[in-house]
This record gives sequence, structure tokens and C-alpha cells, in this order.
Amino acid sequence: MKTIISTMTLAILVIYSVSPAEADMTAILSPQLRATLAADSSTPIPVIVTLVTDEAPQMLAKRLGPRERSRLVRELKSEAETRLKPLHHILTQHNITSARPLWLIGGFALSAPPDLIVELAFHPRVQAIALDTEIKLPQLPDAIDATPEWNIDRTGAPYLWQRGYDGTGITIAILDSGVNIDHPDLAERWRGLPGDWFDPYNNSSTPYDFGSFHGTAVASVALGGDNSGSAIGMAPGAKLMVAKIFRDDGTANISYIIEALQWVLNPGGDSDRAPAVVNNSWGFEEEEDACLSSFGSGNGAYHLRSAIQTIKQAGIFVVAAAGNKGPGAATSTSPSNYPESFSVGATGYDNIIADFSSRGPSACPEDTFFPDLVAPGMMIKVATTHTDGSNGYSWVAGTSFSAAHVSGAVALLSSARTDLSVRTLELALTHAARDLGAAGIDTTYGHGLLDVADALDLIENNLLPTLIDNNPPNPPTLVAPTDGSIFSTQDTITLVWNEATDPDGDDISYRVVVADNPDLNNPLQLNSDIHTSALFGLAMLGLGATLRKKKVSVLILLFASALWINSCGGGNSGDKASTIYHYSQTIGPLSAGTYYWKVVANDGRGGISESRVASFKVE
Repeated sequence: MKTIISTMTLAILVIYSVSPAEADMTAILSPQLRATLAADSSTPIPVIVTLVTDEAPQMLAKRLGPRERSRLVRELKSEAETRLKPLHHILTQHNITSARPLWLIGGFALSAPPDLIVELAFHPRVQAIALDTEIKLPQLPDAIDATPEWNIDRTGAPYLWQRGYDGTGITIAILDSGVNIDHPDLAERWRGLPGDWFDPYNNSSTPYDFGSFHGTAVASVALGGDNSGSAIGMAPGAKLMVAKIFRDDGTANISYIIEALQWVLNPGGDSDRAPAVVNNSWGFEEEEDACLSSFGSGNGAYHLRSAIQTIKQAGIFVVAAAGNKGPGAATSTSPSNYPESFSVGATGYDNIIADFSSRGPSACPEDTFFPDLVAPGMMIKVATTHTDGSNGYSWVAGTSFSAAHVSGAVALLSSARTDLSVRTLELALTHAARDLGAAGIDTTYGHGLLDVADALDLIENNLLPTLIDNNPPNPPTLVAPTDGSIFSTQDTITLVWNEATDPDGDDISYRVVVADNPDLNNPLQLNSDIHTSALFGLAMLGLGATLRKKKVSVLILLFASALWINSCGGGNSGDKASTIYHYSQTIGPLSAGTYYWKVVANDGRGGISESRVASFKVE
């Protein structure tokens, strides 16, 4: 029997929940939707309705896994259609013919009058109804001119190009404002298969972009070419598919984003053509430090998290921009703060966090680290379209472009090894990241700066299977020189530190980092010739390992000087012998200035620890 509720009754029901049946109904309506209903009981309201299912879509995806994507899509579609049938007559009675299936989350979306929303809330097949929340296209921070392509070089991508891995055979999906595939740096990257363009608003058949050409710029960082004379994209051999999730006025609704994620899983009706990675350079920035992932949050974004969970379980890597709500702490935004998303903050040319980059801790309690890592996000050269319609380039800033670096990195690694799981890729990227800021993982830089070259090394050396159970070494302790020590420009300087013991008994290699700034950016290229410390006067032992040289931080061959030192116990404990190993690296002479240094210990299985940073002066 159709439920009829007057405006006054509806308002009372929403606010007070006066009966058990009404209480059940209000539990089904999200808080934000209840508030909307109480404020306006006549205007149709965009909502997302999810239906009761035997198995949640994300659990079905977990059970079937990446190898059975086509079966996953079939079962999700069939289940959604079966569950929706009992509601057809209700929708027909209200002259609703435009309900859009959201099989990825087991529901549908529609614009419904309040009395229909209330009627649906009483239906036993309805699990939840939430407001189809609207978001806006990100506004970019002020752009600054810079030298082209520094950002691509900083990530280590050229090292993979030299190895023959440029993303060939891998597809990246960009969910954004659209794309200009006529731009010379993107034209050859367009995959162009049926269904590779998705426009849920206009059903346009030809890809296009609008406004600031945000999607075009993001795509160019992920896989753009070198038509301008400099390489602007991470994975120039990869292919592109794009969903236009923003209307031409810069707004989007969650239901259309979920439709785009359905498209990602099944482009053109063929799940075998699903991309390896999906880039999300947008978010709910008006609601910073909020975890929009639960029904009680009052925002329909919790449906979005369900969709992302299913996509990830189906073997698609999900990248999200951390957001541009910095510099304050606890400024994370959804969906980047979902634990299923790989969140990316922004750094500048100096490897220092951008003021605008959102910081942790994450508002989502299950999200252990936020951001996951950082990548270049200031002074980034991108492809764009000028107001006169001509193609060109501009320099931009924002975590939108930091995220695109990681999407390109995933494509590079996936082209090097096609059997990599999402979990393996995540481990490789986080454990290879170059630590910045405070030692270890922090809420500003996450695991550190993207380093796709070191990530490939971890994969090729088969170090990843042991990472989960591996304990990092204890941090090395600096011995000399002490803070404030002064040397002349003619001196050679011996840097001395205590060993870093490892809980797992792994052999430890060391990397010394010396720079003229406290952030240890652009470190000195140290001489690999090792001098025995005059302090100990011992022969050198070949305990170091040769590591690959990189432009950003030079890894050097270290030898060790070992010393047995007997120490006496204090008080009445008597004498107690212990063994302490000291290691040293000789550098210099150096030019005048203040220098900072640290030692990084690596157990060869992805476990890394760092000493504190010390300083000395040269006059």
C-alpha cells in the first residue's frame, strides 16, 4: 500500500522519529537527506538508493578477484536488476523513467519527489537512501614558471625508459573534466576503442575538455609526450581512456562518479579492457578533515567508497590527490583519505612540501598513513588549450598533478612486470619512496618522495615478498662530528656513526647523505674513496654494497671501520664487556658554509631507518 505523508508529518517524522516504523525509516535515510527533506518537501531531490543484497559488491569482488572481472560484472548487473524489479511498479506510479542503475554498489540513482523517497524508505528491499551530493572541480593554486620536465626526472622515470619500460601495453583511466585528444602530446596516447570515452551528462561521442582544461593537464603528466621538445609525461608509451565526471559548469554528483567507476570496470562492455590504474585528481575539498565513508557522515560519498573498494578488489590501482587544503594538519579530504585510495601530496623543486598540500593524520581511522607519499606538484609543465582554441603548454601547481605522477609510475611498473598485484605495486612505491622531513613515515610527506626507479629495483630483486613480515633496522647513531663542530676549508672530515642493529639479523648497508641545507635536498656527490678514520686507526673492511647512482641522491660505496670497545657498567653492577661497531666515511675538503648530514640504514628487504640530522661548519 502506498504510503502518503503530509509535509508536516514528514517534518515531524524526520526530526522526532515518533514510532518504531518511522524510526526504521529514518535509519534508512542519511542525515543529510533527512535535513533536506525537512527543509523542502516539494522539490525533487537527487538521491542514491542501495538495495538489500545477499553479498556486498566489494565482497563479491574480493571473492572473484582480478582474474574473473567479466563474471564479476555479470553477477553485479544481474543482482542489481533482480533486486530492482520489485520497485518498478512504485517508480512507474510516480512517473519515474530515468532511474540510472548503479550496479557497482547494488543500487540506482534518480531525482525523486519527497513522497517517493519516503515510500522507498519503507520498502523492505531498500537498504539505504542518501543525498546524491554535488562536488566541484578543483581550483588550481597560482601557477609559477619553471624549467620543463624537472618533475619527471625527479621521480626516476627516465631510468625505466632507458630500460625499455615506458608504459607500453598499459592503459590509464582519467576521471576528470574531460580531455583534449587533439593536443599533440596526447593524440597518440588516446586508445580510441569503443567505450574509451564516457560522458554521463551529455552522452557526447567525441572527447572534449572545458574551462581550465584540468583533465587535459592531468592526463599530460601521467602519459604526455615530448612534442614541445621536453618530456612532460611519466609513461609516454601508455594509452588513455577518459570519463568526464564534471559538467561544463564544473560540478559533479556522486552518482555520476559511481557510473564512471562502473565504466572503468567494464569499458565498452568489455571488462578485459579495464585499465591498470584510475586517476582521481579531485575530492570533497569543502569538507576537509572529514571521512565521508560512513552512512552516519550524512554525505552520499559513503557510496563512493563502496565503489572504490570494489574497483580495487577487482585489481585496479586507485590513485587520489591528497587535496589542496594545507598547510594545516588534519586537512585530509575524501576520497583520498579512504584506505583503499593511494593518496598523493605535493612537493616543489626543492623537495619541500607545498604549502597548499593537505596533511594528515587521516580523518578515516582505518587509513594508517596520510598521505601515502608525495610527488612533484609545483611548477609542473602541462599540456593545455588556450582561450583562442590553440594547443600549448602552461605551468601549474596542485596535488592533482602529484597524483598523475603516481598513476604514470604505476603504468611504468606494470609495463615492466605485467603480473604485479595492486598490493605489490603499493608496497614497491611506498618502500622505495625517498624519506623527506622527519625520519620515517610522517603526516606531511607520508612514506616520502615518489621514486619509481627504486621501486623497480625492489621488484626485480624480489624483495617485496618479505616486506610485510620484515622489521626495519634500528636507527644508526651519529658519533662525530658533533653539532657545532668547526673545520677549515683545507680539512678532510671523517663522519662516524654506530652500527644499526637489525631485529631480524639482516645485513645492513649504509648511505651517507650530506647537504648544505637542513632538509638535505640536492645532497653532495660524495667521493667513493674511503679513508680510515684517524680516530680509530683501523684497517677498512669491505662491508658496503655498490648501489645505483641517481641524479637526486647519490648512493655511494661505503666501507666500514670496525672497533671493539669495552665499556664498564656503572654502580655496583661490575664490569661488563660489550661490542660496539663504528663505521666511518671521509669527505672533503669542503667550501665554506654550514653542512648537515645523516646516515640511512637499509636491510636489503625494504626495511629502512635513518639517524637524526647533525650539522657542522666549514670556515
